[in-house]
Amino acid sequence: RELAEANRKLAAFEANKPVLGVPTRPDPYEDGYDEAMDRYEAAVTAKNKQDYDNTAQQGQQDQARQQQEQTANAQRKEAGRTFMQAATSIGISEDNLNKSIDVVVGNGINQSVADFIINEPDGPLIIQYLAANPMEQDNLRSMSLMQAAGFINGQLKTNAAALRPKQSTAPNPITPLNGGGVDKDAGKYLHSKGATFS
Repeated sequence: RELAEANRKLAAFEANKPVLGVPTRPDPYEDGYDEAMDRYEAAVTAKNKQDYDNTAQQGQQDQARQQQEQTANAQRKEAGRTFMQAATSIGISEDNLNKSIDVVVGNGINQSVADFIINEPDGPLIIQYLAANPMEQDNLRSMSLMQAAGFINGQLKTNAAALRPKQSTAPNPITPLNGGGVDKDAGKYLHSKGATFS
């Protein structure tokens, strides 16, 4: 945000900065040719310096813009990874989530609202709820950003929580019992003690 504000101020300053013009080359047969030639050379030097400074500033602005884009892309990538982890922990498959995202994006959603939902812990549930309820998304689209944030944190989050898969409170099943404690061959060959078989 600070970088964007600084870029805006710099652009406003640059817009108000006068552009230096170069006068025409003086005629060598005019009176005061030497003074006019000195003024011409000074103007050319000043114009070249201004052009160089503008090029350097443009390069710095381009570099700052690229750095800002890289940072934003890294943040989006991390938010997406966290979003997918949240979906997995809730029990939503990646295919179902991607289908829901396609529906919500297809219906149109403000990028700021989408970023807000992605950063919510229950974001995957909210996306699924919006995909299943396009009227709610229409309501969301007509709100200001502050109203949308309140709506998401209030009613929408509550409604989306109903989509959370239910956790079973039943105990795990027991392991089957088998009578492994008794010798199966005990008592089977009582009279064969000491007998040899050839």
